[in-house]
Amino acid sequence: MNPSTFDADPLRTHKKPIVSRFFALALRSLLATSAVAASPALAVAQSSPSSALVLDRARVIELARARSPEAVLSRARVDVVAAARAGTRAWSRDNPTVSVAAGPRLLNTGDWVADAIVAVSAPVDFSGVSGVRPRIVDAQVRIAELEAEVVALDAVAESLDLWIRCAAAHARAQLASEQRATLEQAVRFATARATHGIASGTEVPLAELARAQWAALEAEQRSQATSLERALVARLGLAPAQRVSIEGALDRGSLPPLEALLARIEQHPSLAVADARATLASRELELVRRTAWQPLRVSLAGGRENELYGRVGIDLSLPLFQRNEGPASVAQAQRTFANTERRSAFATREIALRQAYARWTSLDAAGAAIDEATRHADTVARLSARAFELGERDATTTIFSLREANNARRARVDWLESKALARLVIDRAIGAF
Repeated sequence: MNPSTFDADPLRTHKKPIVSRFFALALRSLLATSAVAASPALAVAQSSPSSALVLDRARVIELARARSPEAVLSRARVDVVAAARAGTRAWSRDNPTVSVAAGPRLLNTGDWVADAIVAVSAPVDFSGVSGVRPRIVDAQVRIAELEAEVVALDAVAESLDLWIRCAAAHARAQLASEQRATLEQAVRFATARATHGIASGTEVPLAELARAQWAALEAEQRSQATSLERALVARLGLAPAQRVSIEGALDRGSLPPLEALLARIEQHPSLAVADARATLASRELELVRRTAWQPLRVSLAGGRENELYGRVGIDLSLPLFQRNEGPASVAQAQRTFANTERRSAFATREIALRQAYARWTSLDAAGAAIDEATRHADTVARLSARAFELGERDATTTIFSLREANNARRARVDWLESKALARLVIDRAIGAF
């Protein structure tokens, strides 16, 4: 404020430079904190070197899918399961056999003759299992792929949870830093007032206490933000020393109707996993029923037992005592369990979605009140600083007003964080990553 606008009051002449400097810094601090906390989107950026990796929401999703340790492991498991495809289309799992035998034979006449036998047998499978086994492996690969997608979605959700909390911690640290800077000016101004004997003896200690409190809060929030950053770096599979810059908006706008979100649960990979397991169980049951009849073995033998001879034979296993009842019963139970698992997975996600949607809706409805409180906080802080400049309010009341205004802005950060976390639960329930 221009000093020429003040009255030439001798009692306040010595206060003008100090008051003006404090008022100017206070207004700059208020504007800076307003830009952080009053923005509906809460666009938070950590000040860091240009070499720092920028982590916004899209980048976090990309890295979590590609580099998170659990996602990498699940993709490797898919390759292991897919390797079982080799050899599944063979005509038979049993190989042909060749038998050769030779030895002496004692005849009734007392003569010895040499005997030799050569036999060849080969399986002939008419059960059709050679076509079922590849489809079983295909179902197993499909399950592994869907499970890998579920793991990737969970890794993304956990990474975004860290990202949201880290962004909010940075915003709180920035608010605390601005408040601490304002209170440092308040300490200097209160000291000047006490020196001139126009302030009570408690103003300086109170201002110093407030400054120390906000300095401690700033250190706490920066420590929390750093801890969350390191956890996020590890979760994304980055190098431990990688510097990052947290950026992006926490508020992503409105949500679709609840009915539309509930319909999207059907598309979640966890439900597809249950469907694929039911399919696998059905194919395994088909295989068990087909393998109740063992492959037919056709044999061709020839030899010499003092005279030449030849034979053709057939070996057939009859399913009289063992018809694979146990494996068939297990396969049927597994199919029933897979269907139950699907219903359970849907119910679990529906409950989580409904709860998170109710919380998000209530938080969204409070947005108007939060905005109004922030506007009032700006007004109170501005008027308090003005009254302090004019000597109409003591430092104690001014410090209290500025602190309450900052607390209102901090409440807005808390509100945006809670709203973003509630939406994250909704996105996780429907797999919207």
